[in-house]
Amino acid sequence: MKSIHPVIILVFSITSIPQDEARYTTAQDLIVINSKLSSIVHVDVTRSDPPPSDNNFPRMNPPEYEWQGKVELDIQNIGSKSIKSIYWEFFLVVEGDSEKLNRSYPIHSKKAIKPGRTVKVTSWIKDTYLKGLREHLKKGPLQGRAEIKRINYVDGGIWLPLKLGAKQPK
Repeated sequence: MKSIHPVIILVFSITSIPQDEARYTTAQDLIVINSKLSSIVHVDVTRSDPPPSDNNFPRMNPPEYEWQGKVELDIQNIGSKSIKSIYWEFFLVVEGDSEKLNRSYPIHSKKAIKPGRTVKVTSWIKDTYLKGLREHLKKGPLQGRAEIKRINYVDGGIWLPLKLGAKQPK
């Protein structure tokens, strides 16, 4: 029964954050300034052909494609320690004519962020649903919401969101 409480609190905290707020913080040392889906591309991910076999018949792999989206996150290190990398989650909510699309994408970004610095980190997400979002993207970048899940500091320390009754690791 105790494991249900953190899930309920997590869902409540996600939905209680205003979606149109431009600046909000999710971690003690980072401020998320902006997060968005900036482009969607159709990428050829076909594996290269293996070497020819002894029977001299060339083998070809059929073409494979996937939809990828470029996610951008502007963040500022307001803490006193340098950051080595972050784990974050990008939440995308798009309302269409007949449906509402809710997706989340976990992302790991290795980017050095010195105290006081503002940086942009980018990553590519993969999802077949991105194909349908191309029309929305033609009107401008799709705003999303980012939530910091973990901070890895240069000195080896980490930051994780607090769970009920837990103490922050050093």
